Amino acid sequence: MGATKANPNSEMASSNTEPRGSDGFAHLSPHIRHISRSTIRRKWKPLPQSSQDRIRANLLSLKARRAGANDHSRVPTMASLKTKSQDSTKQPQRWPGRTKKQEADEEYQAAVDMVTEKLLGRIPRMPFPPSSTNSNPNGNSNNHTDESFSLEATLHRISTLESTLSMHTSTSHLLRAQMKREKRALRRDRAELDTLQTALRSETRLRKVQERGLHPVTRALNHSIDHGVARGQRGKARQRSASAPGDDAEEESSDDDESSQQLQQQRQPQPHLRPTQRNPPSSGTSLNYDLEPDMKNIMTRLRSHLTSMQTNTDGMQPVLQAMDKTKVALDQFVTMRFTGADRDRACGLHD
Repeated sequence: MGATKANPNSEMASSNTEPRGSDGFAHLSPHIRHISRSTIRRKWKPLPQSSQDRIRANLLSLKARRAGANDHSRVPTMASLKTKSQDSTKQPQRWPGRTKKQEADEEYQAAVDMVTEKLLGRIPRMPFPPSSTNSNPNGNSNNHTDESFSLEATLHRISTLESTLSMHTSTSHLLRAQMKREKRALRRDRAELDTLQTALRSETRLRKVQERGLHPVTRALNHSIDHGVARGQRGKARQRSASAPGDDAEEESSDDDESSQQLQQQRQPQPHLRPTQRNPPSSGTSLNYDLEPDMKNIMTRLRSHLTSMQTNTDGMQPVLQAMDKTKVALDQFVTMRFTGADRDRACGLHD
């Protein structure tokens, strides 16, 4: 059941939940909604003539069934009206020769006639709220069709809404499960990202510690090599990602490849230069190439010092070869002359 009260200042909803009755059946609890008077005047309108005719037919049918002679077709007596009539301060008038059942039937018949006449007179002037869009396919808020008074149409609409609700409920469950899986994957990715960031920070700190003992020239050379390698990698990535690269992109990628190859050659250890190789090569792999004059002087002196050291050690090569031959001869002599523990003691394996 429902009831509506007009409130000029507020619009709110409240409901009271009643427990199940003593008979064990569920009962509808009253639902009261307070609606402002301005909303009622602006949006609520009387029912169309077709709905009024349908309500009038229902009321007249109820009145006719109540006045019918057949007990099976008659509407049963309402206990609430009987209780209210008995609890009222005004005692009902007793007619001689009539039973209580006949008096109750007559009172109920009079109440039905009174309510029917009042409703039939007030329904054309009573405002009603606009119908919902689900029950009104035409979209007209004032069009109350006969489906509102059809039990079959109402049951069909309820079954359709229940099927739609079950479908949306299952979809929401699937979406929640997918969200949980995605959140777990996101947590794993974040943990892996934190691990990689920690490893990167530790590697950066270790590299800084190792670079502290390097010469500034070597440090700058390492930075230039890393920068060139990074450029080469970016060029290769752009070349792979480009679907139809043009001539400019090909030239840029070729330049990056050449620079990366040159930097790889710089990373390889350079052999000792002979005194005849004093001029810088054209490939750009020498350390004193394109340097400042002061650094060129330092590199020239360092090169001459290394060359002199190599010249001084070249005379030791025959001596080292003779020492190797002597060691081989001594090993052969020990192997031929001694056996067992004596050979081990001669070789220094035992004290």
